[in-house]
Amino acid sequence: MTRILCPVLVGREAERGRLEALLESARRGRGSVVFLCGPAGMGKSRLAAEVAGRAAALRMPVLQGRSVPSRVPVPYRPIAEALVAASPDAPVAAPGTGSGFEAALATIVPAWQGEATTAAAASPVVIAEALLRALRNLAPEAGCLLVLDDLQWADPETLHAVEYLADHTAGSSVLCIATLRDEPGAEAMDLLARLDARRAAEVVRLQPLAIEAVTEMALRSLGAAGLPQEVTAFLGDHAEGTPFLVEELLAAAVADGALVDTAQGWTVAAAIPRVVPQSFAATVRERLATLGDAGRRFLAAAALQGRSFDWRLAARAAEMDGTEARTWLDRAAGLQLLAAHAGGFRFRHALTRDALLDQLLPAERATLAARCLEGLESAAPAGEDWRHLAADLAELAGEPDRAAEHLLAAGRDALSRGALDSAVAALQRAAVLAADPARRAAVLDALAESRSTTGDLPRTREAVESLLAALAEIGAPPGPRAQAHLLLARCAVNAAQFTSGSEELAQARRLATAAGDSALAARITAVDAHLAIGEGRLDEAEALATRAAEEAGATGQPEVACEALEVASRCARTRDAGEAEAIATRALQVAEDAGLAFWRMRALYQLGVARMFRDGEVETLRRAQDAAGRLGAVATATSLDLEISAGLEAQHRLEEARATALRCAEMAHRLQLRMVEALAHAFVAVIEAAGGARSPMEAAIARSLELGDGNAELVAALWGDARAVASLAAEDRARARAELAHAVSLYGPALPAVPHLSAALLTLVVAVDGGEPDFAATSGVTQVNSQGGGYVEFARAVMLGRAGRAAEACAAAARGEQRLNAMPWYRHLCRRLAAEAAMRDGWGDPTAWLTEAAAYFDADGSDRLATACRSLLRRAGVRVARPTQAGRALPQHLRDAGVTPREAEVLTLVGEGLPNRAIAERLALSERTVEQHVGWLKQKLGMETRAQLAVYAASGPSLRRA
Repeated sequence: MTRILCPVLVGREAERGRLEALLESARRGRGSVVFLCGPAGMGKSRLAAEVAGRAAALRMPVLQGRSVPSRVPVPYRPIAEALVAASPDAPVAAPGTGSGFEAALATIVPAWQGEATTAAAASPVVIAEALLRALRNLAPEAGCLLVLDDLQWADPETLHAVEYLADHTAGSSVLCIATLRDEPGAEAMDLLARLDARRAAEVVRLQPLAIEAVTEMALRSLGAAGLPQEVTAFLGDHAEGTPFLVEELLAAAVADGALVDTAQGWTVAAAIPRVVPQSFAATVRERLATLGDAGRRFLAAAALQGRSFDWRLAARAAEMDGTEARTWLDRAAGLQLLAAHAGGFRFRHALTRDALLDQLLPAERATLAARCLEGLESAAPAGEDWRHLAADLAELAGEPDRAAEHLLAAGRDALSRGALDSAVAALQRAAVLAADPARRAAVLDALAESRSTTGDLPRTREAVESLLAALAEIGAPPGPRAQAHLLLARCAVNAAQFTSGSEELAQARRLATAAGDSALAARITAVDAHLAIGEGRLDEAEALATRAAEEAGATGQPEVACEALEVASRCARTRDAGEAEAIATRALQVAEDAGLAFWRMRALYQLGVARMFRDGEVETLRRAQDAAGRLGAVATATSLDLEISAGLEAQHRLEEARATALRCAEMAHRLQLRMVEALAHAFVAVIEAAGGARSPMEAAIARSLELGDGNAELVAALWGDARAVASLAAEDRARARAELAHAVSLYGPALPAVPHLSAALLTLVVAVDGGEPDFAATSGVTQVNSQGGGYVEFARAVMLGRAGRAAEACAAAARGEQRLNAMPWYRHLCRRLAAEAAMRDGWGDPTAWLTEAAAYFDADGSDRLATACRSLLRRAGVRVARPTQAGRALPQHLRDAGVTPREAEVLTLVGEGLPNRAIAERLALSERTVEQHVGWLKQKLGMETRAQLAVYAASGPSLRRA
């Protein structure tokens, strides 16, 4: 049969022009997603291929993948195919070192994992963001094209990724073209409708070709200058404007001898055979008949594998050698049944494969499927696609339990990769197919785990009930039944359904006791600790967590021990940061000894939070973030930015803190972590408050409250940590006091019993204003939070000074200074407030405090605070120099370390070799104050001795003020 294929694209000038315009827009940084849709045979893939050719000519990377029909689609199949084709052995691009996205991409292309492992299955959102970053990084200037064919057969995870790209490619140089049949009922059509409704994607619909285009296509296909009128009329009547059928009708006419190429041109020699879409299968049968039984059997075995197929597997099923199979491949290609593709072969059109399968008798279908399955299982190729194909073949071969076994493996693999929808679909189908009770119980166990991972409590309960019925049917012992109840209990606790969780835990504990399973008992106790902390029973939660850790250690379960110690550390943090740090350190040691990368990261997280609360230190948090990135725990890495931002703000490194919080907000928005995004904007508000920028602060507060859905703790923190601090920075103490009191009232009994800064700062403001502060409201804060502890110590100093106990007041102020040593802005704020009371009551060194605070606030730009400090000094009879911009000339490394202008002056004189007494005389300070400055400098700059400090000062950048 003569091959009749049109060498050029005809009749799609407008559609091609639109797609190439989108390609140019992507090259200019305005990416998009476009759906190219139309009925089967309309030329969608051909048009996409033309645009891909244009992109390649422009040196744009082009990635292409295709979905295939399957009863249970493989998760991310077309995306994985596109990525692997672009780079078989290594990730196409590094989406961001340490970001966690490399590991996320490796979950869909396991061959890329290498040494990278994921802490937990990456969510579809994380994988979609990783894909976008990889595409963006491939060619940030030239742009990148991703073509996904046959989206009507795509898995849910691929559709989610396409939707994510549609929502986030606008600012990138990425164009995604997705082709699909516009047939009702396909999930992809629902996606198209959603995106089209919100104008998030372009839609290009291919209509049937006009008769003029059909005629031109026929001329081009035949290489003719003209056509007989009968041919033009025939194509107009029967091709229905479908490019695929134009080629098929011409090929059939030539093969039948009805259309002949003569010296005078193409001539109609006989009646042209009528082929319309409804009878397309007839033409396939006619062509197959020319191959004989052997060739037909070979192609049938190929069709059972899908549109693309492994011809060697088909040859084995058809019982022929490679030479004979290659002969049939060549002949089928000549008959326009097959086409070369990606170094192999595939059916020229999905309709061709469908027509071939339709003519197989059930017995022949089962026999060929069984032979294909045997060959497939023997080869066990890399990747996951073969499990789904094996399940399809086993079902066709009449072996449902064998199909269920493959689907169980596919479901477990999908679950490990975070493809929850695909996992559930595979396991649900396996549960229907599994006839063997034990196998069905195994399938239902995996299904229950998949359901629990989604957090859908009703469906998890339904799955667990089915599992328990299956376990009863096979007479399972108490242990597996206890584990089923524990699974449901954990899901209920995570969903904050604590009554249900408690009931399930009781069932699990009763069965575990009957089984005598101490290891399971430890896991139950750990979940019980989570339940207790969720209900606010912190003392009980800590006791349970401690017991669970001991039981886990005794039963050799380091993962459970780490989980329990994390709960214990969280509980301890509410009353003693030092103890929380000690527990987290123990968890870190357990994780490192057992080689548990995920729990090592979690322990670093808890350790970092404890240290940040203690003195604003963020390096441990950054270590945890690096570890989270290596594990692919992107959501955790994003949440860690919150803690890091808090530590930087406490150190008054506002630019870094703001950049970190905004980065967190952006990523949380993309990952759909709504509460994390709300908290990130809350941190921005706190940062703006400390910088005295009330208008930007209120904008950040509004955005935070919008996202926070009325979260009471968030609202209270914004009143106390943001608005009240901004009022203090503006020297509006009455307003600050009212705002702090409102924040304290909002915390109240409805919120967890955790110490908060508002009550601590309120004690200081009330004390300075001459009132009686409520120290009981700050119970525990001194041990938990260094910043809050500093406020409380200064408040005590004010009250002791008012009572005439000057020495004790000075000692309390010194403790407050020490607690706030790493937080210079807050330390000087406390000095400014306490100095007012110290001057009034005659204790401490208010002149030195105010002098240094004024210099610091001048350098920092906190003008009202600096003015207030100078005003107080003048009232005390101290001659005050005019403010300068000198402090702003401090080297950035000193400002980042929290070194104040006064400390920089001390550092310069230490570098010149002056002793403390000489420095005190030069700067009009007390010798004791200079000694304190030197101690703070050593601590901030990481020096152990004065000699090291002198060398640093003498050899470093100029420290003198301009």
